[in-house]
Amino acid sequence: MSLYAKEKPDYQFYRKFAFIDVPEQAYVEGILGVYEFNQVDLLRDVFVWAYERSCRRYLAITQIMADPDPLRIRYREASIL
Repeated sequence: MSLYAKEKPDYQFYRKFAFIDVPEQAYVEGILGVYEFNQVDLLRDVFVWAYERSCRRYLAITQIMADPDPLRIRYREASIL
């Protein structure tokens, strides 16, 4: 089976992640470390820090969200089918 013929993974279980709020200086230094010195240590640390922070933010947001309305879910499912 070729790489392109594989089924897409189910992304619903992955946490949200973005480099949007990462300090620019840390990101740039990590990228430069990879390109200039072939060392991934700093970029890995930035990635891990940002990922963990992103997971905490996502968890906090999902905990304060209200439960979905069952009536709306049934209506949405009926309109899709």
